[in-house]
Amino acid sequence: MSETQDDNSINILNKDGIARRDFLTIMGASMALAGISCVRRPIHKIIPYVIQPEEIIPGVANWYASTHPATGVGILVKTREGRPVKLEGNSLHPLSLGALSANIQASVLDLYDPDRLKTPLIINRKTREKEIASWDKIDDLVTEKLKTSKKIRILSQALSGDTTTRLVHEFLNTFGCNGNSHVQYHPLYPEEIVQAQELSYKTRIFPKYDFSKAELVISLGADFLATWGYPLEQANAWAQRRKLRSHNHTHAILSKLICFESHFSLTGANADERFCIRPGDELKIALALAHEIVFNLSQKYSHDQTVISALQTYKPELVTQQMGLPPGEIKKLAKLLWNLRGQSLIVGGGIASKTSSDVALQIAINFLNSVLENESVTVDGTLNPKLVLDHGYSQFYKLISDIKSGKVDLLILAHANILYQLPALELEQILKQVPTVISVTDREDETSQVADFILPDHHYLENWGDHHPTKEIYSLQQPAIAPLHTTRSFQDSLLVWTKKAGLRAYGLLGKHLPSWYEYLKTNWQENIYKTHHIADSFESFWENTLKDGYYRMHSKHVASPRVFKTSSLDHIRAAQPINEGNIQLMFYSKLAMGDGSQANNAWLQEMPDPISTVTWDNYLNISPVLAKKLQIGKNDVVELKQGTHSVHMPVIIQAGMHHSVVSLAVGYGRTAVGKVGNNIGVNAFSFVQTHVEVRKTGKFYKLAETQWHHVTENRPIINDISLNEFRKNASASNHTNPHLRIEKVQTIWPEHEYKGPRWAMAIDLNSCIGCGACVIGCQAENNIPVVGRDNVRVSREMHWIRIDRYYSGDQNNPDVIFQPMLCQHCENAPCETVCPVLATVHSSEGLNEQVYNRCVGTRYCQNNCPYKVRRFNFFDHWKSREETMNLAWNPDVTVRTRGIMEKCTFCTQRIREAKERAKDLDTNIKDGDIQTACQQTCPTQAIVFGDMNDPHSAVSKLKGDLRAFRVLEEVNTKPSISYLTKVRNKEIKHG
Repeated sequence: MSETQDDNSINILNKDGIARRDFLTIMGASMALAGISCVRRPIHKIIPYVIQPEEIIPGVANWYASTHPATGVGILVKTREGRPVKLEGNSLHPLSLGALSANIQASVLDLYDPDRLKTPLIINRKTREKEIASWDKIDDLVTEKLKTSKKIRILSQALSGDTTTRLVHEFLNTFGCNGNSHVQYHPLYPEEIVQAQELSYKTRIFPKYDFSKAELVISLGADFLATWGYPLEQANAWAQRRKLRSHNHTHAILSKLICFESHFSLTGANADERFCIRPGDELKIALALAHEIVFNLSQKYSHDQTVISALQTYKPELVTQQMGLPPGEIKKLAKLLWNLRGQSLIVGGGIASKTSSDVALQIAINFLNSVLENESVTVDGTLNPKLVLDHGYSQFYKLISDIKSGKVDLLILAHANILYQLPALELEQILKQVPTVISVTDREDETSQVADFILPDHHYLENWGDHHPTKEIYSLQQPAIAPLHTTRSFQDSLLVWTKKAGLRAYGLLGKHLPSWYEYLKTNWQENIYKTHHIADSFESFWENTLKDGYYRMHSKHVASPRVFKTSSLDHIRAAQPINEGNIQLMFYSKLAMGDGSQANNAWLQEMPDPISTVTWDNYLNISPVLAKKLQIGKNDVVELKQGTHSVHMPVIIQAGMHHSVVSLAVGYGRTAVGKVGNNIGVNAFSFVQTHVEVRKTGKFYKLAETQWHHVTENRPIINDISLNEFRKNASASNHTNPHLRIEKVQTIWPEHEYKGPRWAMAIDLNSCIGCGACVIGCQAENNIPVVGRDNVRVSREMHWIRIDRYYSGDQNNPDVIFQPMLCQHCENAPCETVCPVLATVHSSEGLNEQVYNRCVGTRYCQNNCPYKVRRFNFFDHWKSREETMNLAWNPDVTVRTRGIMEKCTFCTQRIREAKERAKDLDTNIKDGDIQTACQQTCPTQAIVFGDMNDPHSAVSKLKGDLRAFRVLEEVNTKPSISYLTKVRNKEIKHG
């Protein structure tokens, strides 16, 4: 890695200065993309969200309800002229409630990824030569292999739906294999939680954690606001308790979040109190809390010998002293938990806190939640909201053993990229022992390199499917576009091969249904419609479910408390402490990159990490203490060594890290994902989470950061206050710079008059968690280009929203506050007065408008903006996009060209659309009818938009809130965006 490394994230210009345009055929050789829409409607009947249009009307969007398969979240797909251009949350769906994460928002770009596999391939294993084949030829060859193979296995990622799982099992039974022949694997699967649930309650589940009912949340390493569990639903539920509750601020109530962790997570950044601990110490804290509660507060298990044996050595005083916590901290926390029993919640674990004692930690957490009477209140162990692998990782390792023993004749890989995710197992040589390997995937990934057949699968927006996220929710996934390439769904392939084999098929396969769509529909008719005794006809039920995106059982789910099995405490084993001289490597999952499956998505690669604000790379996080000890500086390249394996990578000196820990994000280091994502960062999966050596190399690598100043230098640009101070004086923190005075200013400009609406926004910093969903939502809505690593390095990023992250307090364990910063649409906008060509003007409704056709690129406005939120197009970024990527553009928003300034418009196209809709209906625009893209996708509902001239609007009321303040108010710009002061619950007593 070097400073001169080629930036394969985006090619700005070629040698001749002309952007590269590769014209691709999407719908057949007779249709070139230039100048025509060229998108077919899906073959099967799909139902729009509200009404079914008789035909596509040019210029009018159609909406379709669907489901994101990896998460079960309900989505709405916006299509224009038959092509999906935007994803939004389904407000009716209980898992999304109208919001979406950055990853799901960005998945629409994956649909148009030019590096998707477009046709089936046959690979010669010896020469590695590739042959493009027709599906007919593939089906003939594969069917013959299936008929002659006696030991068939299917390895897939976690399947999202019951219907697909049924199809896989029936397929294997048809070819003489049992149910254990299907193995599921996911690198971030929470096996320790499921295993501990089985030991504690005799059921393999991932319980539903209801943060909306918890007044006190303790996280022992669980990043539940970002990547742990169901972060979208959890963030929304947690934020509900972060709303200040009371009619009088003197009695305000606010929930409390306490985190114990080694790596600085997004959840830790939002904590009221955060304690930096060594890896493995989470278990000691849990057991010390249990010791205090059982022996001094509850007395329920104080005579149980199993409990006594497990807890007796974890006295709070001893554990507090060992960890260097404030004296009496664990006892105080235990008392607070006991006082809030039934209103508290303890969670823990996750990829960043995996140790040899991770199952023991989960058992201790289960015990605490049971003792604290949280079962059936904040913990629901009967709803089963997350897909659980039947046998966990044990079946996967048995499969590997069977391959080594020659017990597998044919292996079908369904989106299982195990060569990337498990490089340490040397699986490439192992898979070569299988006579036939079939890879069903969306691209030629790392594992496909060893396959005999590489078969292109549909994108989920091209495919049917279902999901069963909870016992009472059944979600449907419907296509919003016909396949762009010669792809076929994994499910359709199984159906075709079964029919072609001519064998006696089992279950629904025996009915010889013509397609996966018919199989799915028939399964719903037999297993959902009939078993739930629905009164409507099946066709009516089916169409209504497609319109809504899901079906919810009419019987209301009632959680019931489970009985904790104290015998599970026998499995508790103390974590081995880290020697002071050792450095422990920890993994974590970034919000944007996840497990790396979306590594070729440029939107996600360029999304700033909320903690480090770095884009395009992973890096080694090191604490200031350890960096000083190793004499390492920011952007230094170090060698990370574990045994004989080593890699070089840059360093970020990260506040809030434990001094014995270095952390590395997974999901990077892909070598076969596409032109955007190849060779970005290093593969963390090539290491294990244990001791490592870190050595300075003397080299330097500049990371692409979006923020260089991390403290406010005591400038009042962002406000926070403790709950106790807020109760005394709600507006105590809302003061301007004491060195400046606001006086009655004389101006040559007349005051603006607003006879109609005046659009404004309010952002509650108590709710904003810094997740970045708004950044990607805005990018998708407003055609914001990707500029690449090199341009971000020189501050030429184009995002209209940036999320500023500021530290305060102890530099080794600081408090954090996030502030979304976008165009403030100032009444006295400094940008408007300096533009020589009137390209920046003020509208009659308070919008600071940018007239692209007038702009000549002087950049005076950018220089004069005190908020630094204007973006300049130094290049024609759109010319560097592959042609298929242009299909993702929103036709309602102009694509900007080189030399043009741009910035947030308050989604003026949505304002215009709402006006036209109200005019057609002969009605007025109601408060809430208009939602900006950032507001709509925000998981915590931190953003409110509306007419500030309407005294009854939500935004008008928030602007009058005692916590409301405006940034740089002293310079008299009069911004249209108000922020609500962040309130921290630092009190040990319940807020």
